[in-house]
Amino acid sequence: MDKAIRAVNIPWTDSLKAGLYELTSGRKMTNADYTKSVWANACMHIRGMELANLPWRLVRNDKPVEGHPVEQMLRDFGRESFWEDAMRSTEIDKLQHGAAYWLRDVDTLKRLNPQTIEVKKTKDGVKGFKQELRFGDKTITNYYDRDEVIYFRGYHPDDDLGPGIPLIDVLQSAINTEYEAELMIQTLFRNDATPGLLFSTEQHVPEDEAERIVSWFNARFRGSRRKGKVGVVDKGLKPLTGITQTMVETEVIKVREMARTDICVGFRVSRNLVEAFIGSTFDNAAESRKSLIENLIAPEGKLYANAINQDLMAQVAPGIEFEFVPGELPIMKEDESAKVIRLTQMYSSGIISAEYYREQMGIEEKYAPKDESVKVEKQYEKKAMKALARGESPDVPFETDVLTVDRRILIKSRLKNAKTEAEVRACFK
Repeated sequence: MDKAIRAVNIPWTDSLKAGLYELTSGRKMTNADYTKSVWANACMHIRGMELANLPWRLVRNDKPVEGHPVEQMLRDFGRESFWEDAMRSTEIDKLQHGAAYWLRDVDTLKRLNPQTIEVKKTKDGVKGFKQELRFGDKTITNYYDRDEVIYFRGYHPDDDLGPGIPLIDVLQSAINTEYEAELMIQTLFRNDATPGLLFSTEQHVPEDEAERIVSWFNARFRGSRRKGKVGVVDKGLKPLTGITQTMVETEVIKVREMARTDICVGFRVSRNLVEAFIGSTFDNAAESRKSLIENLIAPEGKLYANAINQDLMAQVAPGIEFEFVPGELPIMKEDESAKVIRLTQMYSSGIISAEYYREQMGIEEKYAPKDESVKVEKQYEKKAMKALARGESPDVPFETDVLTVDRRILIKSRLKNAKTEAEVRACFK
């Protein structure tokens, strides 16, 4: 097997320069659709960053494992990368190509460029991976066994082994629409700017005369301090005022906004979160961020963790598992506090049962308080047993508001016929 060549590349770019080359393969970028749309780019960045920011840990039998060599392997992630960068790029790879790949090279991890990878599969499953790196006229081919690669694949309805359907392909139409609409708006502003005031006439006005009239008008009326002054023009000139944005511009803006909404829906990232991201602040999008983490990032994290456990942990650290812990994020801890307050208020108001309250709070049933009725029945049974020991009827009077009327009648009817200690005890079962 040929020695693996470093295959870590920048997953996005700020421009669409014709001479831009992908660093790993030496090829020009072929999947630059995501750079067409600022919104698509922002959505992928947001998803990648949130996934990279998820706290994680290694556990054995649900107990944290500290200081294991695999932990350092994941955090370092090779010589040129680190965990957060690799995880963010992996999510973007998956969105663009339907799959992402890590190479396990002894005690280091390397992210592979998905554009260079071919999944080798048979009827029995995935057998390995083929990588082709092209530099000019030279092609270098690497083959990797199945157990050398951590394989993150998306969903494909017709293929259980190969890469999933790239989300960016599903959103191709919306991305192109948003891009073309933005270009059209820029062109309108650049080339089709309309004046605030226009004079019209049926007469021919020489160019030098037209320039004289414009200069005279600007000198006499232009500026806020000259507003409202009266003016007279000859040559049959009539002013046409109120020339504003054309209907074409308005419709193009509507189309662009609809495309941006479609992009956000496809990536499952809210518009206000993208707007906050573009504005470099999350302050006005806290609820949207919580929802994104809880409903998308955390479930996605479980899928990533499954692949890491199956393809990495099982090979290098059997018995130890990798897991994300989204609940440790500060923003989710605040949300958990709000949940506690809400559930406590609902329980105090009698809206939910004690059992449901304990379940939602994560309290095991064994810690539930004993039922008061059980305690009261024990007292009733003890009193009946003492009466039997004195040679009296165990059907003794017992006043309580804890037991229901039906329960008290049932116990009393049984005690009338009880003759032995065993029969008395049976009355309370």
